[in-house]
Amino acid sequence: GTTDCQTCHKASNAASGLSAGHLIHFATATVFTTYTATPGNRSSGGNYIFACPSCHPRNVSSHANGPVAANSAANIFFGFSSAGRNPAWAPGGTTGTDTQGFNYTNGTGGQCNTTYCHSSGTNVNGNNATYTWATAQGTIGCKGCHNYTTGSGALITTGKHSKHVDGTTYSYSCAKCHNATTTNGTGITDKSRHVNKDKDVVWDATNSDGTAYVNASTACSNIYCHSQGTTFPQPYTGAGKAPRTAVTWGGGQTLGCDGCHGNSTYTGYRNAFPLYVSGAPKGNAHQLHADTRTTPANEPQCLHCHSATTTTNTSITGYANHVNESYNVAAGGTYRDGDNVGGAAVAVTVNYTYNAGGSSCNTVSCHPTGLGDANKAATVAYWNNNHQCADCHKIDLVNTSGYHHAMRNYSGSGAAYPTQAPQGDATSGTNSNNRRCTMCHVDHSIFSPMLNINSNARANNLRTDIAVVPTVTGGYTNSDYIGTSGGTGGICITCHTTELTKSTTRILTETSSTKSAAIPFTSYSGSAHEYAIASTMTGPNGGTFQANCSKCHNGRGSGTTLEPSVFSSLTTATHDRNVRRLYASLGANLADGNDENFCYRCHSKTGDTNPGGGPVKTVANKDYYRTATMSNDAEGIFALFAKTNKHNVAGYTGRHKPSTSAGNEDGTYISNSANKHVECADCHNVHSATAVNPTRGAPGVDPTNSVSNWTAPTGYASVSVNGGDDEYRICFRCHSGYNTGLTSWNAAWTDGGKEFSTNNASYHWVEGDKGAAKADTTYGNFNTTYVFKMMPRYNGFTDAQLRGVKMRCSDCHGSDSAENNPNGPHGSAYAKMLKVPVGSLYTVWNSASKYGDTNIWCYNCHSSTFTNTGFSSGGSNYHTTKHNGYQCMDCHIKVPHGWQIPHLLKPYNMPANYAADNARYNGTGGTGGIDIPLGSANWNKSGAWQESGCGSHQNCN
Repeated sequence: GTTDCQTCHKASNAASGLSAGHLIHFATATVFTTYTATPGNRSSGGNYIFACPSCHPRNVSSHANGPVAANSAANIFFGFSSAGRNPAWAPGGTTGTDTQGFNYTNGTGGQCNTTYCHSSGTNVNGNNATYTWATAQGTIGCKGCHNYTTGSGALITTGKHSKHVDGTTYSYSCAKCHNATTTNGTGITDKSRHVNKDKDVVWDATNSDGTAYVNASTACSNIYCHSQGTTFPQPYTGAGKAPRTAVTWGGGQTLGCDGCHGNSTYTGYRNAFPLYVSGAPKGNAHQLHADTRTTPANEPQCLHCHSATTTTNTSITGYANHVNESYNVAAGGTYRDGDNVGGAAVAVTVNYTYNAGGSSCNTVSCHPTGLGDANKAATVAYWNNNHQCADCHKIDLVNTSGYHHAMRNYSGSGAAYPTQAPQGDATSGTNSNNRRCTMCHVDHSIFSPMLNINSNARANNLRTDIAVVPTVTGGYTNSDYIGTSGGTGGICITCHTTELTKSTTRILTETSSTKSAAIPFTSYSGSAHEYAIASTMTGPNGGTFQANCSKCHNGRGSGTTLEPSVFSSLTTATHDRNVRRLYASLGANLADGNDENFCYRCHSKTGDTNPGGGPVKTVANKDYYRTATMSNDAEGIFALFAKTNKHNVAGYTGRHKPSTSAGNEDGTYISNSANKHVECADCHNVHSATAVNPTRGAPGVDPTNSVSNWTAPTGYASVSVNGGDDEYRICFRCHSGYNTGLTSWNAAWTDGGKEFSTNNASYHWVEGDKGAAKADTTYGNFNTTYVFKMMPRYNGFTDAQLRGVKMRCSDCHGSDSAENNPNGPHGSAYAKMLKVPVGSLYTVWNSASKYGDTNIWCYNCHSSTFTNTGFSSGGSNYHTTKHNGYQCMDCHIKVPHGWQIPHLLKPYNMPANYAADNARYNGTGGTGGIDIPLGSANWNKSGAWQESGCGSHQNCN
């Protein structure tokens, strides 16, 4: 008939004299009302409240139905435990009483020794059986039932507890995973979540909103502790966030670094590199630091940036700096200096700044100092893959104080590769957006062996073709020229195969030239300068760069800005230079526009003095780079231009234009007296010339000859010279009417186009592609001692053959040591740059030259005996008897190129520049010279020439 348990028992902690055990287990003033309730934990946050049936049987037969004797024993049945836990109460043999008169002890105290409530919670017996019903409250700590940390003296080893709390690895508090039960790891915060037959796993703030643990076979998912560490707030699922390996509390996993953050690409420690796509979920640059090779060497390692976390790359050596919601970046070890990759390794330095929107580093010893930065402290590297070349490369390609490829921007990582050559203004010209580093270079992700297993050296940093988009397997090379038959020639040629309009912004403007030269692959292929020098990159994985174009056009490290030294020798790159056309210095301090001094650095001999303004070469018969073999002729150029009579290439600077298009090196430009100049490139195309054919590809003009005798060409067409017999076309650019400023350059110069016309009455046949030889095929003999030195290509020809051969300007104009020096009118000791073989006495041609002299220059080719001359009486009587002692120019013109009268004979009324200087018979009307008028048909042919053929030839004796 009672209404609640308090009627007979002290059923709340408000009753006086309640036993210690009851005070602990039923710490509430609320009276329990029924003994048939379901056993269980009814605790509030701060107190244990176990329903009575948790320890006492709730069936009616086990409960007294009415008053009981004072010495009755309490009936114990642990209803909160499984069946296997009963009976768990051991009453004493000698009864005792509590304040209610119930027996519970035999003097040693009843012990709850196999109940769940005093177990470790893992379904085994309680860890400690010394606690009795009389033990005072608060004397049982955590390790009274289940063990704790190593420091407590009793390490908990169930599941993965020891991994998390043993102190030698991690020393997490219980609150890390049981945060609803305890917030400090030593006291129970919410007793309803303790001894409740449930493993209450609730994460702390580190793992906020993470998925709760369910059982030992369930993965601890969507929590920070077992994520890739790429984000601090949840969720921790999805690409770049979820761990690579799902972990369970009861599983047998032993996780390496790659268990959480890592990849399946690499082996060893590198498989721990988190290679998630940058930006998903945050910026990432690990992929730029991971070595892709099977056997990496000299590569960036984990310990270089995370030495406070690991000093081995494969194990955590600083657990406090791991799984701590912080990116612990601490420099360690040694690595090569980014500003001196070929030098010794230095202690790594780095300052890291975290920012959820984008982290960054500075003072990074491994990185070079960026463009515009005073030092590495000012050079900021952002932790993503969005970088510009100028972030590391100190090369200013928008400056206006040097010559360079004018850039519109510096390529960023991942930017598309341009596929068309830009030209015109750097900001608004054709394809101006293509003016960026990757129009020539491939990105690090392609050329670096660390980042691309298909590349064997960092030297593979150039594209193969402007039209070919590089990939990790192709489209890149270690040379600026590719001579493969059927190919396109490499990156330089594919852009410069045609003339390109130059930019006038973001560059030092070259006012004398608006276009670059055209360099077709077919022209450069096989040319004398088409060879490469080996340029070895310093530092690991550098490899060898084959510098072909850039051996001559080398602006690297010697212009207005400097970049780090990445080559050990023969440094090359077409970057920035204070000399137009990016001419390599080749050991000399070249002046801007002084092209010939650049040429002299190779085209000189070891015995020369200061060729091109610098020290001589160190190896004879080699180029400056000691690579290409050079002939004696090729090395003799510098000395020739020191001769008295020469093309004055040293007298002109910065006037030559590499283009022959309108407004550049065309007739209009040349004809301006202010533009008078002669430089090596006026007669030679250095991108086409060969050792055998040094004038191949040179700019020239082709005359359209008038059909009339002694008449100037009707026009000229700009052409590229084949070399050889069309050599005259080069000379005609200056020495003909094509140059309308001819007489303003020099009043004594004559019109070669008019003189050599094959419609004239007589001429030396230099226009070999027009007309035919004018010489008689029967008469006239040659000086075989020297003619073959004057024209060595005709060596062994007979007199009859020589009468019909094509001639070249350089057959008469050249060196005073004809057979020992390069062919062509470079320089000579003799006036008019007359060509003279070694040992020849025939060195003079002037108005005083006369028959009987032993030095007449013409005798180098023509026989001085005048045999078989074609006079009617045969032999040589007209020269040797009739005119013995007479001056040659009494009868023949001074400039023996071509003439309006056969045999270069001189009439009266001589035009200026053709009459002999101070000669007796220049002919002014009827006072001297041959008096047969021009156009007369009364000129006898060879073999029939007689004295009367000259008319009265007045004043002749």
